[in-house]
Amino acid sequence: MRLRAALLTLATAGLLAVTAPAYARSQTGSGGAAIVTPSLSTGPVYPKDFPDPYVIYAGGQYVAYATGSNGLQLQMLTSRDLVNWSNVSDPITLPLWAVPGYTWAPGVVQLGGKFVMYYTARYLVTQKQCIGVATSSAATGPFLDGSSKPLVCQTPGSIDPYPYIAPNGVPYLVWKSDDNSSGQRTNLWSQRLSADGLSLIGSASHLLQANSTYHFSPSWQKSIVEGPAMVQSGSSYYLFYGGGYWNTSGSGIGYAVCSSPTGPCTDQSKAGPWVGSHGAAVRPQGPSIFRDSSGQLHMAYAAWTGGVGYGGPTGGVRSLWIDALTFNSGKPVLG
Repeated sequence: MRLRAALLTLATAGLLAVTAPAYARSQTGSGGAAIVTPSLSTGPVYPKDFPDPYVIYAGGQYVAYATGSNGLQLQMLTSRDLVNWSNVSDPITLPLWAVPGYTWAPGVVQLGGKFVMYYTARYLVTQKQCIGVATSSAATGPFLDGSSKPLVCQTPGSIDPYPYIAPNGVPYLVWKSDDNSSGQRTNLWSQRLSADGLSLIGSASHLLQANSTYHFSPSWQKSIVEGPAMVQSGSSYYLFYGGGYWNTSGSGIGYAVCSSPTGPCTDQSKAGPWVGSHGAAVRPQGPSIFRDSSGQLHMAYAAWTGGVGYGGPTGGVRSLWIDALTFNSGKPVLG
């Protein structure tokens, strides 16, 4: 998806428990987890570098996963209330086919009595970014991948896996083909998974293509749609994505409306992002969707704090933000 923070040593890398009171608690749900007030947050829930977040609620706690940073292949945090977070740790042991240091964008679901993680890693054979799958008996890992090759590896590379379980219980994998690595506009795909999530069924369905082929185009997407996330509301499926270059002031989050988990989909954000910078959240990217202990939908995403881009005097980090997600007359509303 990008030249990752996994290759950086950040001054803010102290592995300490963090309290970030961006949310106000409203009531307590099952398992003691707080249900948060559905208003647009005013600050990150975790202020350090945590790109491409994915959050689940399991075992009475929230578990957040992210792209590797601070010397970790991947990152993981836990919380009881979405406000106070644990120390960061690494939940995965990479297989032999994966080159360390290029591990991105994990997503985790519970299937067949196990927790299944989909993640991006560099394939040693082709030196392309591809998608692997690892399993664990616990949401907090350790996740192990015993495969000899990636699960998904298209010719330009395949990244940003997003596991999605449809209302009928059928699991799907949504991802991006890494076309921009070879100068082409990017595409989003979906394919059904087996019941245990360890293999693909049938063939991939095309969901969306970036609406610009030229990176100097006035289109805000700049030939890139990536980091997909899917959720169902009413009779429609909503495909959220990050658009534009992740490390520039033009990126944001858009969405498309789909008739099924495998499409067809119609882009609703061609003219501009659905969500751009708001308050202290600068140029959000990497959306993912989860339900809290009460069933309320939320969107987790990364946004720049301390400046757009890594390094230099104004460089920042992509911190973790979480906001309630609702739908009004068929349109998504953040906060």
